[in-house]
Amino acid sequence: MKFLYRSLPLIVFGSAISQAQNVIPAERLVDRLVQQARESGESSIGFPAQSRDYPIVKSLNEALKLTVPIRLQVDRKKTSVSLDGNQLITLYTVQTIENTAKVALSTLPPHLDDVLPRSAFSDLPEDRFYVLTHGGSLTINGVLVSAPESPSALTIGAQYLLFVRLEHNRDNTLTRIATLPLGDASIYNYNTATDSLETPASHENPELVKEVMSQTMSRLRTLSASRPFPNK
Repeated sequence: MKFLYRSLPLIVFGSAISQAQNVIPAERLVDRLVQQARESGESSIGFPAQSRDYPIVKSLNEALKLTVPIRLQVDRKKTSVSLDGNQLITLYTVQTIENTAKVALSTLPPHLDDVLPRSAFSDLPEDRFYVLTHGGSLTINGVLVSAPESPSALTIGAQYLLFVRLEHNRDNTLTRIATLPLGDASIYNYNTATDSLETPASHENPELVKEVMSQTMSRLRTLSASRPFPNK
């Protein structure tokens, strides 16, 4: 049977602010829920999908001011409990296939303060970085803890064109951890046979998706290469 907790705290990513929402105190929420599940004989805990507000971006020009498209392949994933113990965070290790913005990712640290423990991160080869999603699945003390990933789960071995933004540490330096600030409109499956993209299954920015899908990959490469990498 599955123990379903119906209220989840929200971590406002980048500022590492957490807010508790009721019923169970915010302190070490995941540990408390695992303890409750074990005491009641439950083998799993299901968090409902989190409600997240992604910005409405109506044009590719606006999207390129906030993010940079990078073509990549997903190597593996690892889900951990956030540093404050209040939610699950998944890190995807991805290999850069095409970095049109030419940002030197290898010079950036592969960890993020105040969000995950350092043990969640590892040294990365020069052409790898992390993509972070909220949610995932993790077994803790025999209890499977899971939450739908936001904005979406990625598929191991698949290639994507992702519109990403690199996050900052406390000292305001960039890291090698990327988020997907445009929601599902950040994620496009890449077809290696045709050098083309596939429309996201669902998205909150239909005008942006329509414009992205109207571009050839060659045009997208030209547009992104002419922009500075967004770092503010």
